[in-house]
Amino acid sequence: MGAEVSKHDTFVPDVCVISRKQLSSEDRIFRGAPELAIKVVSPSDTAKHLKIKVDAYLANGSRTVWVVFPDARSVMVYTSDSVRELKADQNIEDPLLPAFSTPVSVFFELT
Repeated sequence: MGAEVSKHDTFVPDVCVISRKQLSSEDRIFRGAPELAIKVVSPSDTAKHLKIKVDAYLANGSRTVWVVFPDARSVMVYTSDSVRELKADQNIEDPLLPAFSTPVSVFFELT
């Protein structure tokens, strides 16, 4: 499912959390930025492309954006006022996922 983040930006997040009001059973694209967008970096992604996406999500209503770097086994967590890099046994948590807390290393156990 795609996200029409702004008039000029439509993305397909790898994983996202959206509010019920953004959903429509008839559309393949929801309107607005997801509350939480998760992007898994692929070899074809550039730093410029990732920055554009993160900035667009945050400028248009996302509360948090996670960028997962499989090669570095790390996660960058972006909010409107901070950026954090989490690795190894550091727990990743988000207020949008109140029961979720896990070490970043768990994301990469199968790779």
